[in-house]
Amino acid sequence: MTLMKRLCLTLYVLLLRQCGLRALRRGDYGRARQLTDRIRRLEGKKQR
Repeated sequence: MTLMKRLCLTLYVLLLRQCGLRALRRGDYGRARQLTDRIRRLEGKKQR
């Protein structure tokens, strides 16, 4: 169960990163910052 959860989280983070890069290319810095903040929060939860 935890392994599946970790896998899903990793995939989700990768997806968010992809969206963030796309937003950066468009020059949508607010959205990109929002996404990176979400990623940081998720990775912080993973370490705990």
